[in-house]
Amino acid sequence: MKELFNGIVIGIVSVFLLSCASTEKKVGCIEGKCDEGYGVYVWEDGSKYAGSFKAGRFNGQGTFTWPDGRVYTGIYVDGKRHGYGVMSWPDGSLYKGQFTNDDITGNGTYKYADGKIYTGPMVKGKANGKGVLEWPDGTRYEGEFIDNRMEGKGMLIYPDGRTLKGRFVNGILVNE
Repeated sequence: MKELFNGIVIGIVSVFLLSCASTEKKVGCIEGKCDEGYGVYVWEDGSKYAGSFKAGRFNGQGTFTWPDGRVYTGIYVDGKRHGYGVMSWPDGSLYKGQFTNDDITGNGTYKYADGKIYTGPMVKGKANGKGVLEWPDGTRYEGEFIDNRMEGKGMLIYPDGRTLKGRFVNGILVNE
């Protein structure tokens, strides 16, 4: 009976030790060739990159996942997001378009968590230049933006067909 008891205790301790060992976080290059070629690299904070490496840096197609749930899939050049990519956020926001030097800069489409959709040029993550903003109810603004604001010449088009054209300042039509 004592041998049976000792066997059970040893079994339980073994299972516990194995489960502790298997839950240990793996960090660093956990798969492939993270110096040159395809690989998967994990950081201590849980961030993860899976994709192409060149000279130990992200280069080519890859996916980076942050611990907070953000995900970028697209092109990297010398360790930075550069070229076409798709970025998503946990709140449902989504950007598809150009990245420049690790910033959302270039032409693209940004879908906001509240359902609005902006299509046009972006500079450092903000609408800048001539673009289109659509609201979930079908209202559209076509015109100029500065730092995410309707600013300059533009036109509001309502779902019933009414239009308002003129100059906008801080998102407000000031003259028609």
